[in-house]
Amino acid sequence: MAFQGAAVMTSPPSATVPQPAFCKKLKWPTSPPFRIRWICTTSVHFKFVGHLRNMYNPNDDGEPHAVLVGKDGQEVSTSAGEGVVEILRARDGEARGEGDRP
Repeated sequence: MAFQGAAVMTSPPSATVPQPAFCKKLKWPTSPPFRIRWICTTSVHFKFVGHLRNMYNPNDDGEPHAVLVGKDGQEVSTSAGEGVVEILRARDGEARGEGDRP
């Protein structure tokens, strides 16, 4: 799976926000934690998002990587983020039986 959900930051990074448990296992430095609000949580396979390009994550030639290239929590450009959320919401609706009906 490529994505399991999308969230929006609801606070700036701050040392007063509790550190998520998974951060203790990381072997690299992180920014201070921040609060989020989940928009949707559903799994979407790589094949559905591979065409979206993240302008904030260029390759060595300066071309944007596919949005699926990156780390958890990677910042993505507005157009790529909106594309991912649109796909996640559509798949979430399908999973709940809200797709096209006769």
